[in-house]
Amino acid sequence: MRRPGRRRKARGSLNLSISATNAEWREAGVKAARLGLSVSRYVKRLVERDLSGGDGTFTALAPEEQRELLAAVREIRALLREGAAEDRETAHEAPARPKPKGARRPGRSKPDGPGSDQGSLF
Repeated sequence: MRRPGRRRKARGSLNLSISATNAEWREAGVKAARLGLSVSRYVKRLVERDLSGGDGTFTALAPEEQRELLAAVREIRALLREGAAEDRETAHEAPARPKPKGARRPGRSKPDGPGSDQGSLF
């Protein structure tokens, strides 16, 4: 009688699986078509680029999209700087607000005089 052989672990699959939403697949299809690639080659190049640490020349955005994105970021920074400068200017130029009638002076918690409408419990 033959002795039962030792079971070996099955080797993992060499194929990778990528999941994405339908919108992401549509976007990948559009970008792949723009570059003249199939979706699978486009996604493969993206993965290779990411695994190589970005040393590859293939990019997820087309050069004109990269320039538009950079211009938008620069515009946002400029607007933020302008807004901060305006805030500093208005803070220095803001006139003092008049106190409303009947306002108490700082440091005083109770109104003066015997006519106060707050009674004492003791």
